[in-house]
Amino acid sequence: TWQGLCILYSNGKGLTFRSEALKELEPAQVRHIMLGHDGTIWLSTKNKGIIRVRGDVHDPSSLRMHIYSSPLDTELQISEANKMLQDSKGRIWACSLETGLMLYDKKRDGFVCVNRQYGIPDDDICSIEEGKDGNLWISSRQNIMCLQLKKDGSFARLRYIPNSNDSDGKYFGKGVS
Repeated sequence: TWQGLCILYSNGKGLTFRSEALKELEPAQVRHIMLGHDGTIWLSTKNKGIIRVRGDVHDPSSLRMHIYSSPLDTELQISEANKMLQDSKGRIWACSLETGLMLYDKKRDGFVCVNRQYGIPDDDICSIEEGKDGNLWISSRQNIMCLQLKKDGSFARLRYIPNSNDSDGKYFGKGVS
């Protein structure tokens, strides 16, 4: 929701999360929800960065939240997170208006900006999807890109999808979904 997190259970009943442990969720404007392979809930928000929620959603008192408001390798702030993806290799990716494409570092429990590492020119990354071949399709304000990684996760290739329309103001935005 635009004001926190709600869950609708399969029995038709719902729950709005309001507890001391989750009080920071109430003002969060949630843009995207991703359920990780391990059951962790990841939230991309417009005004609170990235939020991780762990616990049993059937027992709200067990839920614990962590907010990621700044990447590990920069002093930039993550306030507008657009989308998250857990790829087939288990890597967790996040798209942000301010910090671009980020990758979750489980050992350090934080996100690392990877734009420079992979040669991505834009900081405003809107969306990400994984193709059947494992390539990552990324949209930014100005580009659609295909990121190919080696099996070890290192950079292989970045391709741009050419903009055949030379009109000014071409905006891709959240075009990949």
